[in-house]
Amino acid sequence: MIILHKGEKDEKEVGVARFVIDPDGNGCEFAVVVADEWQKRGLGGKLMQALISHATSRGIKRIHGSVLKNNSDMLQFVKGLGFEVTANPDDSSVLLVNKYLSEQAR
Repeated sequence: MIILHKGEKDEKEVGVARFVIDPDGNGCEFAVVVADEWQKRGLGGKLMQALISHATSRGIKRIHGSVLKNNSDMLQFVKGLGFEVTANPDDSSVLLVNKYLSEQAR
C-alpha cells in the first residue's frame, strides 16, 4: 500500500506499508515507512489499519515485526494499535512486536 502526495508538477510517495506472509500462512511480518516530513499526521495509522484489514480478510491470524529499541515513537505507535512488545533473544537492540488478529489465534 502506498500513499502519494500530488504536488503541482508530480506525485511523491510519502508512505508505504507491506506485509510478507510467513511460510506457515498463519502470520505475516509488516513494514511501514512514512517520510520524515509527513510523520505525525496519521498516515502510519491509516497504512497499518489497511494492512491489518487486508491481512484479516486473507485469514492471517497474527501480524508481527521488529522495532529498534530506541525508536520510542514507533514503539508508542504499535502499542497504541494493541501490539504486544517483547525482547528479542537474538538482538538486544531490537524489540519484537506482535498482534493477534483474532481471539482464536491465541
